[in-house]
Amino acid sequence: MHDQDDKELFELMGKLGDVPFRNELRDRVLERAQVEMSTRVPPKSRRRKLIPMMSGVAAACVAIVIGFVMYSSGRSQHTTANIAQSVQSASAFGLANAPLQVSNVRIGSVKGDPAQSDVLATVKNTSNKPVSEADVFGVLSFTPNANTSVENWLTFVNGPSRTLQPGQSVLWSFHPSGPHAKAGSEVISEIPHLKFYTSQFVPVANADAVWVKSGLQVTNIQVQPVASPAKATWQAVDIETTIHNPSQQTIDLNNMRAVIWFAQNSSQTFLSDQSIRFLYHMAPETTSQHWPVNVKPNQTIHVSFQVLSDKNSDFFSRTPHVMVIHAPNVTS
Repeated sequence: MHDQDDKELFELMGKLGDVPFRNELRDRVLERAQVEMSTRVPPKSRRRKLIPMMSGVAAACVAIVIGFVMYSSGRSQHTTANIAQSVQSASAFGLANAPLQVSNVRIGSVKGDPAQSDVLATVKNTSNKPVSEADVFGVLSFTPNANTSVENWLTFVNGPSRTLQPGQSVLWSFHPSGPHAKAGSEVISEIPHLKFYTSQFVPVANADAVWVKSGLQVTNIQVQPVASPAKATWQAVDIETTIHNPSQQTIDLNNMRAVIWFAQNSSQTFLSDQSIRFLYHMAPETTSQHWPVNVKPNQTIHVSFQVLSDKNSDFFSRTPHVMVIHAPNVTS
């Protein structure tokens, strides 16, 4: 995706309207969004190992933190500056289902990986046009059992790495590192769910899914490297940020998700397949993490995430961004 495409997406975001949920969900979401929008004030200035198969994946865009970088002792700090008005004013973002039919989602393994450590699926292009990796993005999520609709682990994934011609099917695979049978094991113990969307926003009136922005404000994003073994094929970084609740209502982080992406330039969102991106729960995921799950009115807290990518990922030559959205429905 080119910079001009991203700029057009920013313009589209400012034009988004009401949220087309099913009736029982629509009223609840719109009521919350209305409260948060009316009380918003201008901004003041489980340990997860994700090994993406490529540089990143894309989805919706909400509160973009655009900043400048100060390097000191391997640490980068970013402060809020000149947030695009169209993004700042948007409260919900429409997504369209990709023309990819997903079937036979299952746990298996590909050559070189431990048994039962990969998610496999058959993906078919149901359109009359070729579909490339840059045209779509996916969300892979897991539930403890088939009767649970709320995921407890999720991540962005890319579409098939080869361009699919109309009617063509391929075997898709991904090696996650979260929903495992036990600590230290790579065997997946939960049920996978996979969805693909087009890598551009659509008006919410025509959307198949809507992601709703949280009223939480994100500032002071800091990134620091994490030591890794000499022969490691991966690298990890810690992301620390400040979260503020400017509203008059307590916000439950269990109902929120964080989208994190590292951009090559100021206009690149996580819709671009050239960004490095991650999707996270907002509540603490390990015993070493400590921050309130319920953020009270006018309360400010500090949260952290640890992300892992391939060794060639250029985290420190990019600008990090963090946004918070209401947990999307990604399992149906």
